[in-house]
Amino acid sequence: MLAGFGAGELYGGYVPEAWAERFALAAPPNRRTFAEAQIRDAGALRCVIAAAHAGRAELFLTVNSPVYAREQYPALLALAGEALAAGTDAFIAADPGFILEVRRRWPGTRVHLSTLADAANHGAAAFWRRLGVERITLPRHLTLARIEALLAASPGMRFDAFVLYGQCPNDEGQCTFSHDHPARTWPCVQRYRVEPLVDSPASRRAAVAQEGWGGLARADACGLCALWDLARLGVEAAKIVGRGTATARKTWAVRTIKELLDLIAAGIGREDYLVEARRRSRARFSHGCSPYLCYYPEFVVGKAG
Repeated sequence: MLAGFGAGELYGGYVPEAWAERFALAAPPNRRTFAEAQIRDAGALRCVIAAAHAGRAELFLTVNSPVYAREQYPALLALAGEALAAGTDAFIAADPGFILEVRRRWPGTRVHLSTLADAANHGAAAFWRRLGVERITLPRHLTLARIEALLAASPGMRFDAFVLYGQCPNDEGQCTFSHDHPARTWPCVQRYRVEPLVDSPASRRAAVAQEGWGGLARADACGLCALWDLARLGVEAAKIVGRGTATARKTWAVRTIKELLDLIAAGIGREDYLVEARRRSRARFSHGCSPYLCYYPEFVVGKAG
């Protein structure tokens, strides 16, 4: 369905029965602790991959926990072998040990770097490229200016960026919160007060940011305004958060981004593009433009753009 609306790439998680029996969803291979976000079994995995390919889309499997315990590796590599046999086009990963071992066992395997690896500068991008990573998902907290500098300093590396849903209040790659609340109310958006032990500009900013984020629906984050600039900079793909969410949300996101990318390809100017992007965002989200729920807050009306 999503491929039919314009998605050229799909991604998802898979927890084999052997993994679930031994480690349970409390320690998933892909940072999702609820069953709705997982492909349920080997048969379903093969069906999902076949459906993606029938729609002329690729299917990337998320195996993106930043680190795995030694005892998890046999099950993890069995998962990787099973996924490759089923036709998975690439892995989205973050753990260097997993990346090295997959490429050693299955030469030529394509690997994309998860945002959880926090590749926020050209040195990090160069490191991951040496390990065989072909594309990097940009960390969610980067501004357009930092993205531009990173891409300019990383010739030959390919990048994608998040533009809808699921913004993270923290530097995601450095966050140690456990995301396993049964109602999916993560610690970062629950209401609490930060009282820094040492007063500094950075600690004051952290306190203000936490107060601003408290109670917000981070699932409704939006970065549509930045698509024109991201395309100009050479970002290869616009990424949508949504494993385990309602199909209607995903469908709207894919259709909307496809419409906006078509406008960009047709040569729309930046100011006219912003009008179109903001119109769609306001029609969808009730919160309006927020510096917290905007992936690229430099575009928040009244502040920039």
